[in-house]
Amino acid sequence: MSPHLYWTESLLEAVLQSFQVRPALSFEAATDEAFVIALAWRGSLGGLLRRVQGDNLRQAFAGPFARLLPYILEVINSRKAIHLALEPRRAASG
Repeated sequence: MSPHLYWTESLLEAVLQSFQVRPALSFEAATDEAFVIALAWRGSLGGLLRRVQGDNLRQAFAGPFARLLPYILEVINSRKAIHLALEPRRAASG
């Protein structure tokens, strides 16, 4: 969980799939602050959100992560707002 590495979409999907297969590992990760921060800020959550909408997102974050879903969505929306604010087209017109 290096603070300098970002997760690809395929790595994020592999991690989430492994949690669905191993509930004990999922619980441990969902309660590990460093892991949750890494997931929130270095995971490719936007790509995941684009592919799975609504309840399907809850299925992607099965088990203990399901209760973190409101916070994960808040992080996704915050990251989206930051990206939109930094777009050159928006800065030139706004």
